[in-house]
Amino acid sequence: MSQISSAIVRSLFYSAKTLGVDVEALKKDLPRYEHFEELDARYSFADLTRVFRKACESSGDEFFGLHLGELFMPSSMELVGYLLMNCRTLRDGFIKFASYHEVVGSAVVDEFNVSPTGSEAWIDVRAADPTVEEYFRHYVEWSFSGTINVLRILAQHNI
Repeated sequence: MSQISSAIVRSLFYSAKTLGVDVEALKKDLPRYEHFEELDARYSFADLTRVFRKACESSGDEFFGLHLGELFMPSSMELVGYLLMNCRTLRDGFIKFASYHEVVGSAVVDEFNVSPTGSEAWIDVRAADPTVEEYFRHYVEWSFSGTINVLRILAQHNI
């Protein structure tokens, strides 16, 4: 079963609230909300999809996923994010993230690849669960935009 870290769900709620979405209404659709703050809590992809769908609809924002990603921070990934922030180079960070990104979640499959020289990197994004098809574009844009934002922060350059 595809799962996602509660840290990512918390990041979604924080960013959605910043973008004007009523997150109190979203919380009602999140089972086991009382475990929301626990570091090791995980949610099913079905749970995330239900909440994400409502956030997209209530935002009225055609580019909701892109805007969510712009607010994504390395610390949103907790331990994995802190690992990235402590890598010596951006390439080292990318390689570490390629190894550990499933700790954050397995709902959306991001395959991070770095060329042997480290001069190229690419991301392949797929849904781990076909039920997300209707909102998959927003997931991809959230992942892509969030990745770019994290890379900007790690590189300390506007890329």
